[in-house]
Amino acid sequence: MIADIVSTFSSNILAVEKLVNFDRAILDIIIERLADLSGRLRDKQKIENPQLNGASLLEFISTIRTNDSFRIRYQVIFNQAVVLLVSHFASALGDLFRHGVIQRLSTEPGSSLLDEEIKMTFAELRDRNWNLRDAAADLLIAKRDFTFQDMGSTHRAFREYLSVNMDKDRAVNNVIAAQACRHVIVHVGGRVTDRLINQVSGASPRDLKPNLRLGDVLQFSPDEISLIAENMRQYVFTLSERVRIALS
Repeated sequence: MIADIVSTFSSNILAVEKLVNFDRAILDIIIERLADLSGRLRDKQKIENPQLNGASLLEFISTIRTNDSFRIRYQVIFNQAVVLLVSHFASALGDLFRHGVIQRLSTEPGSSLLDEEIKMTFAELRDRNWNLRDAAADLLIAKRDFTFQDMGSTHRAFREYLSVNMDKDRAVNNVIAAQACRHVIVHVGGRVTDRLINQVSGASPRDLKPNLRLGDVLQFSPDEISLIAENMRQYVFTLSERVRIALS
């Protein structure tokens, strides 16, 4: 189960990275096909004129690919990629927590989790088909108001209920910044607010957006997206291993 969660997360992150670089993928296909056509026109049809055998067009498109000339036209995609990364990351963290809680309730009769009080109505029980085992983790998350788009809440949830501790290092600070930036991208058009600056004030040192200024509009780059993705991968891998050990 843990391996499946990590695998799904990795696949989702890879899909986001492919989205960010979709222009390069398309241009690479065009360049490959055009190079093949140009070569055949030159070698088999003996057309030497670069204007007629496609060589000039090939050079033009290759220059666009080398200079990433199209990227300025769809920078909004980069910001939306950050939103997707944070969403996939939170989903993976939530799934790991749910798995850990269910496993601990099922296999550890002395777990302190069994002392946790959960209040429910009969209607809520009915909505869950009278099955509390699979709903236990979600009920706990709701009761404690845990959110996995916040690293403080995430660390607290895993520490208190699964005895898993995670370090707050430079990579985690980068993730904290990404999560905070995601909020303003979604809600205020990416404009830096006082709230954002306050949220990341303790996330230092970090590499991601270290010098935010009030009123600026956020614009993420492909390199920054790659940094976020790699830091999230590292975190999920480390967390999954520690959850696995805690449950063993």
